[in-house]
Amino acid sequence: MNINKLFLFSKNTDAVGSQRGYNYQTLKTLETWVENYLKNEKDDIYCEFEEDIFQKNNYDKSLKFRQIKLYSSNFSFSSDEIKKCISHFFMLSIKSDYNDFTKEFIFETNTNVAAQYTDNDAKLLKEWVDNQHNLNEEKLGRFSEKVKEIVTEYVDKQKNNIKENEAVSEAFGIFQKLEDSFWKDFTKQIRWKFIGESPDIEFSNVKKNIENLISQLSFDSIDNESVQVFGVLLEHVFTRTSQVDKENRKLTNEDLEKLILNIGTSDDKWYSSKYEYYKNIAPPSDFRIGEFFEVLDLVNYCRRKKYLHKHKDTWNPFLTFYSRNVNIEDDFRRKAIYEIVFLNNEFYEVDYENLNERNRPKGELFGFEEDVRFYYNDINGFKDADDLENAHILTNILFTIIENKKVNISIDELKKWFVQLYRKISQKLFLEKDINEKCKFLELKGNLLMGINRIRPKDKTSFIEFYYELLKIVDDAPLFKLSQFSERIDKYLKIYIHHNVSEDEDIIEVLDEFSESLFPLVEKREGKVRLAKSQVNKAYSFLKTSKPRNILKALDLFHKAKDNYFQEDTIEGFVLALLNISQLYNSLGMHFAAKNYALASFRMSAIKGIFADAICPCNWSCAPPCHASIKGDK
Repeated sequence: MNINKLFLFSKNTDAVGSQRGYNYQTLKTLETWVENYLKNEKDDIYCEFEEDIFQKNNYDKSLKFRQIKLYSSNFSFSSDEIKKCISHFFMLSIKSDYNDFTKEFIFETNTNVAAQYTDNDAKLLKEWVDNQHNLNEEKLGRFSEKVKEIVTEYVDKQKNNIKENEAVSEAFGIFQKLEDSFWKDFTKQIRWKFIGESPDIEFSNVKKNIENLISQLSFDSIDNESVQVFGVLLEHVFTRTSQVDKENRKLTNEDLEKLILNIGTSDDKWYSSKYEYYKNIAPPSDFRIGEFFEVLDLVNYCRRKKYLHKHKDTWNPFLTFYSRNVNIEDDFRRKAIYEIVFLNNEFYEVDYENLNERNRPKGELFGFEEDVRFYYNDINGFKDADDLENAHILTNILFTIIENKKVNISIDELKKWFVQLYRKISQKLFLEKDINEKCKFLELKGNLLMGINRIRPKDKTSFIEFYYELLKIVDDAPLFKLSQFSERIDKYLKIYIHHNVSEDEDIIEVLDEFSESLFPLVEKREGKVRLAKSQVNKAYSFLKTSKPRNILKALDLFHKAKDNYFQEDTIEGFVLALLNISQLYNSLGMHFAAKNYALASFRMSAIKGIFADAICPCNWSCAPPCHASIKGDK
């Protein structure tokens, strides 16, 4: 019996849904695409072809058809969306194109199963959802009967809408002869995913997950350009979705790799194209969550680049609309206020290697006082460590702004917020069970005390105990970003060294000692190369001063970096470390040692075919040594 002839009863399902639903489907496609790459899955992902998301793996001959729904209402078997979905899944299941593939049909939605009333069979749907991975014969029989009932109703309607002829009669006859075993097999291929979140929260969660996935990509451009990576990938998905030819709707691992590799040569293209659009339109009059997150991403990029600060007058009307809109969730309002403070304070990215050349922010926050007060009016509204960290960052920024009289907020108000924040962090730390979050709270409390204890009669180094407490449990916290934590510690060291205040020597000492204890853990997680880069950066910080003790510390760190770079794939880093050690010995008057390390670098260069001018772009004129080359900036 050729059941493929039943495809005669299919109909066009390309009707355009709501814009929000469409944007959600696009985000889910992007999420799937990045996940696919990270897991090294071989799926080709199609946008708006066959289903909302269609995944085809030609290697293991598997298919996934995913229907994505962003709704405010719940679903039952009486819902038209459920009936249409099952009927469409049926037509896809008997399509001859996919006879050789195993199939999975997935209905995904942000909502829940509806409550049972009259004859909506919601209870039956809930039972199926709860038992879908463990179906016995009795349950499978009842669920497949419901599926057959829904598809039969659909086929009957289609038959009535098609002019009767021999082909129609033959197809309908085949349908009526389908056995129970067919319906059971088809039912086992259907999967349900009910998330149980409001549309706005689910939209936000998906975006946050994509950002987390992108952060896990191992490309060099990810560390500094993650916002741009997100924008470029999302724009590519939008472009693919609108293509007529189905093959042009396909997303592959190769596509993703090529896009990210090309980002490094076009830093401002994404921002520029979006800015051209937004600068010519009026601020929003209603809240659209997709637009909200896009604007936040653009503002984030703008305020990090000093040369884009002139655009703040374009972005402020958007941000104030979001921050003062009482009809949107407080969490979203706070996100907008966070960007307002940075944008209008003209706070841009800090170059920790050139702190002496940094100009302090020149902006002001006049007119945004009530926005800031709203941000801190309910400390209990902060949900997790990330929220509390952002609040702590803003207190640090606001302290300088208030001291410089660039906002009409008193220092007493700031102190009150700080105390509330401290108590909330302490409470969270005491109650938190998740080991990853606990690490974040330990870091956060240590950071908070490191700053505040410098200006009050307390032990200035007591903060370090929370960092060491973190080390005791970090092995069991795989989601805690240990390398990022290590980089932050080194940045704090650079700041204190740069201040060059004798009262801070004890802080520098405990931070340096703690940084040393982090090295083995970073090495264990990230490998020797990342550790070597961290050691070089730290050594360079010590060379910013003329103290002999710090030069010796830098020399020790270069020696450690040299050993970690001594691998075939990083031999250039090894040679550069030898050169740096040679020049440091020379500056200390230890000329024979300097000569031996210089000769060693030349010998290794000759053996490996490395040319000196390719390594050291400043042709030996660099003083202090050419650390830029060691960091990989060739």
